Amino acid sequence: MSIFELDLRLGEYDTQTNIKIPFEIRNKYSELIIHFSYNPDKSKDDVARRQVEDALRKYDQADFASAKRLAYDHLPIDNLITLSLSKNGKYLGAHHNKSNDQEITINNETASFGFWPVEVEPADWELQLNCHCIASKEVAANIRIEAIK
Repeated sequence: MSIFELDLRLGEYDTQTNIKIPFEIRNKYSELIIHFSYNPDKSKDDVARRQVEDALRKYDQADFASAKRLAYDHLPIDNLITLSLSKNGKYLGAHHNKSNDQEITINNETASFGFWPVEVEPADWELQLNCHCIASKEVAANIRIEAIK
């Protein structure tokens, strides 16, 4: 049974931010399944090119002209968004990976890699989108949470 769904549009202004997404569970369930996806997973648009140019100037100390010329050699770059989860303010984990299509399962005995097993019961829950890098003009993200009785 689907208990929560959210579509988001993210942009370069979301880079290096955490977006809190609270949701409530008001019944006891045997398992929680979180589906998270975003597109595109890679970018070579103007946002990505500017980010590479900035990094070349900052870390390689390249001059402006060299950074502009060299930036194209480093494209495309990854958009990178991961999920963290908490229940009643207690951190339950995260799995920082580059997959743009993730499925996380949680129950009282097992959980997906990076997460703690926990009872799926009435509580205030929170997802955090960890936006490590948004290198596209727009990234479309979808979160769908299912609960199994």
